[in-house]
Amino acid sequence: MTKGLGHHRAPIGIILAANQKLTCVLESKSLNQAQVRLLNDDRKTEGRFDIKSSQPGRAATFGLGSVSVPFLECEYLKKNPEDSRTVLIGYPSDSKVLPIYHFGDKEEDFFKLWDSQDAEFAYIESDYFGFLIPKIDKEAARKLPEGRNLNDLIIFYDKILTTYSQLIGLSFEETDIDQNVRNRFFLKADK
Repeated sequence: MTKGLGHHRAPIGIILAANQKLTCVLESKSLNQAQVRLLNDDRKTEGRFDIKSSQPGRAATFGLGSVSVPFLECEYLKKNPEDSRTVLIGYPSDSKVLPIYHFGDKEEDFFKLWDSQDAEFAYIESDYFGFLIPKIDKEAARKLPEGRNLNDLIIFYDKILTTYSQLIGLSFEETDIDQNVRNRFFLKADK
């Protein structure tokens, strides 16, 4: 059972404009490569790029012809690495900040940042999922049905995902079998 393996990714925190470049350097003795994904709401215009660990300071540079949100793919390890794994990331100084909402944040601040930049995307993140929202769905996120708010949305999805894990017998308790893993499902629109 894969249960969301391959979903867990960390947002870099910016929105990369079309035809802009992102540069990445991987610094690790034990990890040969890492992956960056440039995601949006149309899988036909997205990209996945490998960052190779090679000569110190050598950067991988990439971009797309469409607006995208960069994410660093998270690896699954059986134990903690013995060395530090650092990815140095460079991007244009005029890049928009990705509005990110966590449970308990002020919705007003989240939407204010989204509105003030006219950002193409925003991101909602909990312990169990990450949700990339395109600008076209901003008002639906702002005015959820029945007066609900973003915290309610997070609780709803977290409950679905934790209930599923319980129903199939997974646990975060230390065990040889049925061990749950800390991963985050990834949700997004696709045209």
